[in-house]
Parts: sequence; structure tokens; C-alpha cells
Amino acid sequence: MGGTSDRYRPEVRGLIAEVLELPVERVTDELSFGDVSEWDSLGHMDLLMALEARYGIPLDEDLIARLVSLPAICSYLEERAHA
Repeated sequence: MGGTSDRYRPEVRGLIAEVLELPVERVTDELSFGDVSEWDSLGHMDLLMALEARYGIPLDEDLIARLVSLPAICSYLEERAHA
């Protein structure tokens, strides 16, 4: 995926891999919530808490439903950076 959200991609990809205890190679643009057993509802909340701690992303219902893939997270971070 090209574009400005690439600046967040390596760090977010590593964070997803770390939190979900996945090899970083498995964290691709196609991977999303529910695709692997590690990214279940508990794994998703762990990931969102890590994103909150690292980037100050608030935990609200809309974001819980929106931030379900690497591209979605990177796009959101880019939107916040330009807000």
C-alpha cells in the first residue's frame, strides 16, 4: 500500500505482531480481526490498549469497530496527525 500512512506501517506492524504474539511476516494488509485465533476479541482489546498507550488513541466504540486491520490503523493515525 502506498501513501502517507506508510510512515506508521513498520511500527504498527511490529506492535500488532508483539501484542498478538505473531511472527511479523504474518501481519499483512490482508490480516484483520478474526482472521487468526490470536486476533479474537481479547486480542483486539489488548491491541487497542497498546495503541492507546503508544499513540494516545481513545478507546471508544467507533474505534473498536474501525481499527481492525493494519491499513485501518495506519489510516486513522494519519488522519489524526492531520487533524
